[in-house]
Amino acid sequence: MSRARLLRLFGLSGLIFYSGSLLASSLPAALLPFGPIVTLKRAAQVLLHSVGVTPGLEVFSGQSGARAILHMMCFRISAVGAGTHVLFDDFERCHTRRVQALRDPFQVFQVASLAGPLVDLDLGYRQSLASEPMQSLFLLSDYYCHVPEAERAQARWVSIEARYIGLNLDDGSTGQVDMGGRRDCRRPGWELRRK
Repeated sequence: MSRARLLRLFGLSGLIFYSGSLLASSLPAALLPFGPIVTLKRAAQVLLHSVGVTPGLEVFSGQSGARAILHMMCFRISAVGAGTHVLFDDFERCHTRRVQALRDPFQVFQVASLAGPLVDLDLGYRQSLASEPMQSLFLLSDYYCHVPEAERAQARWVSIEARYIGLNLDDGSTGQVDMGGRRDCRRPGWELRRK
């Protein structure tokens, strides 16, 4: 037997033994019906611990969390100044839950740009508009501060209301979360909508 083949066989045996030790050390207590497996688990934990590996960390508990994806997101964007002027509104689409195969490219861009920052802000993450993930919210809200309709209305604020419709991948049900806030057109800053 050649030296290279012997090294390969030794390495493969070591890898199989290491993988088996990891598997044995991480067996959940609920799957241990009799004593020999308990002894195997403890021996594997001691062996792995002696070489500096933390054994027995449960990777999969047997329960899964909800799996949902974005089904659709709709916006109502208003300029608030002397009065309130609606600049963009597609809430009817979310009300009917009608998915459009072909949409306006700006609408697709707006959903892609605003969905992440608004969800993060609603969950309490990334408060600064200067951080890179929030820049799209800063830029789009600034854009709406300066559209002709907003300037004619002397807009002090741009209000963005959003409706997030999620689709549960396990049972096909949908649910909605309303979120949003407003941007001061005179200085950068974001104020969350009060729930």
